[in-house]
Amino acid sequence: MTKEEHANLIKLIERLPIPLKIALTVYGEARGESEQGKVAVAWVCLNREADSVKWNDITDPFQFSCWNLNDPNLGAIMGILPFNLVFAECLDIAYGVYFGKLHDPTGGATNYYAPAGMPDKNPPYWAKDMQITKAIGGHIFLKA
Repeated sequence: MTKEEHANLIKLIERLPIPLKIALTVYGEARGESEQGKVAVAWVCLNREADSVKWNDITDPFQFSCWNLNDPNLGAIMGILPFNLVFAECLDIAYGVYFGKLHDPTGGATNYYAPAGMPDKNPPYWAKDMQITKAIGGHIFLKA
């Protein structure tokens, strides 16, 4: 892994929700430990994340060795998730929607379809009695 790839990976990890970041760090640092050992490492991560005075990001250089460029545990962590920035953005959005931090732009839609994916560009059969609430990007959003 190059330094640039490592920097991009760390940017992605920093965007993950704290519980997922902690879980990955526990995996990288203590996966061979007892449950109590894993819990202890998780608490160190959470305590550091909660303390805004200290270097509190667990991915900062030399804080937890599993995030260092040449640490062999970094490869083990990389094998767990599809690490890419688009996935991180999707994860941020999912948490934002779930916790009500992002508004619903669909007008309460319960279904959607992509006209470009339809063989004849007509709405699918199941959409004929549904109300179109919004068109966003390549999708048509509907509700009953």
